Amino acid sequence: QHLPIAAANNARVREILFDGFEDYGYRTDADCITCKPHRHFNYTTAISTSQLETTQKHTGAHSLKISAGQSVVISAPVTNLEVADRNYSFRLKDIEGTITSSSLSNTNNGAGLEAKYYNHANGYNTPLEPGVNSSAALVTQQNQELKLVHPGGAIYGDYFSVKWKGKLQAPVTGYYKFTGLADNGFKVKLDQQQITSEGAWTNGHQLNNVTTNEILLTMGQVYDLEVWYYDWWGGEGFNLLWEASDGTNMLITRRAIPKTALYMPGVTQTNTVVNTTVDCIRLDSSNIRGNGLTDTFSLINGKKMLLSAWVKVGTANCCYPATYANDYTNSITISYDNGNYASSLQPAGSIIEGWQRYEHVFTIPSDVSVINVSMNNNINNGNTSVFFDDIRIQPFNSNLKSFVYHPSNLRLMAELDENNYASFYEYDDDGTLTRVKKETIRGVKTITETRSATQKEIRKED
Repeated sequence: QHLPIAAANNARVREILFDGFEDYGYRTDADCITCKPHRHFNYTTAISTSQLETTQKHTGAHSLKISAGQSVVISAPVTNLEVADRNYSFRLKDIEGTITSSSLSNTNNGAGLEAKYYNHANGYNTPLEPGVNSSAALVTQQNQELKLVHPGGAIYGDYFSVKWKGKLQAPVTGYYKFTGLADNGFKVKLDQQQITSEGAWTNGHQLNNVTTNEILLTMGQVYDLEVWYYDWWGGEGFNLLWEASDGTNMLITRRAIPKTALYMPGVTQTNTVVNTTVDCIRLDSSNIRGNGLTDTFSLINGKKMLLSAWVKVGTANCCYPATYANDYTNSITISYDNGNYASSLQPAGSIIEGWQRYEHVFTIPSDVSVINVSMNNNINNGNTSVFFDDIRIQPFNSNLKSFVYHPSNLRLMAELDENNYASFYEYDDDGTLTRVKKETIRGVKTITETRSATQKEIRKED
């Protein structure tokens, strides 16, 4: 987005146009997908991906494919010099809609769960169910994390159980997994449904490290939560972790469940979902004089201009005709809003590897306000396509160079000189420039070629 594709002297930016049809796959950030990338000029009908041809191109990776009987039109405003020299100012323009994002408020954060501790008789070899094969709850604690902290006092060092109870609020919508690390057994219930495997509860003879299947939870929704844990003899310990993803990207990496997402059983007020709407905006113009810059292609009444482009008819790779001119297959038409001064252009000069150049000088009439430049496939019968590439419009007395880059590694693939002839750059797999070729009226010639190699290490035998 920040590489120069054209540079000119003796011209306003608003008066030059170049399109090599290379950047139509550009996309903005996923959170701002409705903000389409701004273009320096506009076609009357947007270029579709089916019109971007990869097998036929003058430079770069693409050309514009025009099917039989079809046209593609560039339209631009025309103003007089007085209007062009007026001051411009900054404007922020809203581009197609808004972005809405959601988050939880932090006005009613949770403080933790209720935890009840129970003692059990020694010698049990089955799961110790809190409140079932146990004493009554001897210790009750408020606002607890899902991590075992032995309360001491009346609770045994072995053969005890804990029940955490309360509510869980999901901070984001996604697919959640819960992982319990326990010595000995545990189970987790969400909205009265057990989400951990039965083995995590019954197989207390070994250290448990168990992860649940994915569970879809919705941002802001509150779920009833119960967690049971028991310890037989020897070591003790328990911790419950969570993680969440959207199916592709991690939203929450595996970590302890924060107390802010945990609420006591009787809590009725929790955090709410807050929706925030933001306009998607871009800079629309520059705060300098009109004869310096604007960001939109527009021309000036009475100005002498130069149009240049390359055309290829059909997909043949050899046996080209002497010219595409006057064979009624293609043309470029310049017309204006008042219906007068229309002219139809033809390519001229040599056909170079299937491509022939358009070059035409024209003067903008003084009484028009819109110019239309139409690239045409004039074949009404048949299915032969016409390909256009590297179209340029500039003031006649200016000097313009344009540049074409590789779409993924951004290496310079071609540089088009003041006559719209290309220098081609070729690279090896390491990105080293190996060959430079120059397009001339007599064809494409190799100017420089470089070869390099890495010498293998030679080992002497003992």
